[in-house]
Amino acid sequence: MIKDITFRDYDEMIALWKTDPHIRLSSADSPGSIRVFLKRNRGLSLKITEGVKIAATMLCGWDGRRGYFHHLFVRSESRRKGYGKALVEEACARLTRLGIAKVHIFVLPGNETGQSFWEASGFYRRSESDVLFFSRDLE
Repeated sequence: MIKDITFRDYDEMIALWKTDPHIRLSSADSPGSIRVFLKRNRGLSLKITEGVKIAATMLCGWDGRRGYFHHLFVRSESRRKGYGKALVEEACARLTRLGIAKVHIFVLPGNETGQSFWEASGFYRRSESDVLFFSRDLE
């Protein structure tokens, strides 16, 4: 079941994200920054739990024009269950209801699995740089 991420999930999320070499954490992932992000983008960042443990996460926000996804993560033992796709589709639906017509995701160049996932999810590559830029039109 997909649920909204709350700030109470912070410690568990950070611990999970630190296990993934394809997630680059920065000061934007500090407790204060994540608290502000979740408050400003209430009801957009999503998780899937298995029992009491978080199995998958994705931060989602918007700037009034475009949506942005950050830190899609699925525990290794929870992969191949459709959790990533479910989070992406639910977040896209929520952004569409807000009138957002395009969403972006930033993917590290060495993350071939991530690049394949996003392309299979209807996103297209936008640039070749330090962080790859993928986008998906929602209309």
